[in-house]
Amino acid sequence: MLGGLTALQELNLCNNALTGEIPAPLGNLSYLERLYLCGNDLTGEIPSSLGNLSRLKVFDLTNNELEGEIPIFISTLTGLRDLSLAHNNFTGEIPNSLSNLEGLHSLSLGNNQLTGEIPASLGSLAGLESLYLRGNKLTGEIPSSVGNHPKLKWLNLEDNLLTGEIPFSIGGLSSLSDLALGNNRLSGEIPASLGNLSNLSFLKLDSNLLTGEIPYSLGNLVSLVRLDLDRNQLSGEIPSSLGNLTELWHLHLYRNSLTGEIPTGLAALNRLREVNIAYNNLSGCIAEEFPDIWVTGSGLPRCNRGVEATP
Repeated sequence: MLGGLTALQELNLCNNALTGEIPAPLGNLSYLERLYLCGNDLTGEIPSSLGNLSRLKVFDLTNNELEGEIPIFISTLTGLRDLSLAHNNFTGEIPNSLSNLEGLHSLSLGNNQLTGEIPASLGSLAGLESLYLRGNKLTGEIPSSVGNHPKLKWLNLEDNLLTGEIPFSIGGLSSLSDLALGNNRLSGEIPASLGNLSNLSFLKLDSNLLTGEIPYSLGNLVSLVRLDLDRNQLSGEIPSSLGNLTELWHLHLYRNSLTGEIPTGLAALNRLREVNIAYNNLSGCIAEEFPDIWVTGSGLPRCNRGVEATP
């Protein structure tokens, strides 16, 4: 029935209790620009007939039970601005041909069962603002071409099996507000170039194999609200520059090999609501000017009167 509505420009059936497969006759809606089927219980594969929707700009199948590989024909829908296939059961690799979608603003493939490497060819999507690939089984290194997205605001690659170092090129993503690379197998040092991300609000690098010191340059991230560097192999002292992060409300540095005392300048972080820096090799005591959350979050005692922490 819907396949007969050939002049239809938008079809939104999200958040119903729809079951079964996506009807192939939807491919007859030749004027369709926006297709929303999210939040249902749809199963099966994406029908090839949807490759006929040459005017499609928004294609949202999020939160269903769809399976199979991501169809190559999607790469022919060159008018797409938003492709959302997250929270399904898609398998196989991310098609290299998605780089043909030159006008794409948002690519959301997270929480599926995708394997293989992140295609370097995605770096050609210069207009991309959001790249959401978390919760898959992606392997290999993060391609340096990820730094080719000058408009990128959200980059989430968490919960995969990614290895290698964090590309220095990410530090050139001047529009980035959310960087999430946690729970992978990334190694090497945290690039000092991340300190260039002046619009960053969330930085999550937790649960990796990162080594070296926390870059002093992270103190330049004055818009940062959340900093997660926990469960790595970081060493050295907590940089005093973190005292510049006056918008910070969440600081997790626990389960590393950090040494030295907590810089008293961090007491200026009066927006902090959650601190966990325990399970390190920190020394000294918590100065009087620090709120109580620093005591409970560090495992260190309060300084006795006459004993001062190191500035």
